[in-house]
Amino acid sequence: MEYVSPCRCGNEQVKLALPSPLQSYQSRAFDCDFCMVQKAAYLSDPVGKLEVIYSHKRQGVMQDAKQAIFWHVPKPHSG
Repeated sequence: MEYVSPCRCGNEQVKLALPSPLQSYQSRAFDCDFCMVQKAAYLSDPVGKLEVIYSHKRQGVMQDAKQAIFWHVPKPHSG
């Protein structure tokens, strides 16, 4: 099954390919302090594929234990 969704900003897109329907997976919450603040959740499948298509500069935020980088598009400055 393939899923495509835009980012909240509308400029980025995520493509997710999984062997089973999305509803058959159970999301899991990260329990470290960094991830809890970010409200991060995940699901996994060893044969799944995730593709992020971006058109703007991304900013990486390193998780405290240096095990993961979270990529996001910086919020536009209002001025």
